[in-house]
Amino acid sequence: MRLIRPVGKTEVKRAFIVAQYIRKRRDGRYLKTLSEKEFARKLAAAKKYAKGFDDAKLDRAIGKEDATRRDDYNAVRWYLGTVKMREVGVWNGAGGLPFLWTKGSLEETGKKVARALNADPGVLKSRARRAILGILKTSFRAVQEEKYLLPIVLPGGFRKSCRKGSKIFRGDVDDGCMRSIALAVAGQKTMRVYMGIRKKKSGK
Repeated sequence: MRLIRPVGKTEVKRAFIVAQYIRKRRDGRYLKTLSEKEFARKLAAAKKYAKGFDDAKLDRAIGKEDATRRDDYNAVRWYLGTVKMREVGVWNGAGGLPFLWTKGSLEETGKKVARALNADPGVLKSRARRAILGILKTSFRAVQEEKYLLPIVLPGGFRKSCRKGSKIFRGDVDDGCMRSIALAVAGQKTMRVYMGIRKKKSGK
């Protein structure tokens, strides 16, 4: 893990809002795979939409969906950084993947998904298969080049429900599990992320 520079929590929350805007319809259902043009158009609209949110409005929007996530994002210090795929894990059963596939590191999860895509894509639930293949086809570069698409990573074990019963690593991908898995499937060993770091307790 390498921390590059501090970033404001507002920017991290905007990244979450952008990703939600892109991957969901107005009724809350997940979109099917977008074409490259559709993705580019929706990304531009999402960035414009998210920039209209101040921190208080972001807290209300995120809290309405998940109050625990809102509180977690406010409870850590944020950095732009890089992590190795073997240093982090994704949510248990992310995207409907088999639980056992997500108990290990992101690197291990990526290898299992890559084997399935090559040998028997049907074993993957439609959401995970569609999302991962869509990212690899239309937005692979953007996931690491666009600041509002970087995965958001909390300290390992910070959100206990995320990886309950699974091995704890240095970080847990809180948002962007499918993007992170797509990068791992492609063979990347590191990725750029927004990394949350526990705040030091006062007096220490």
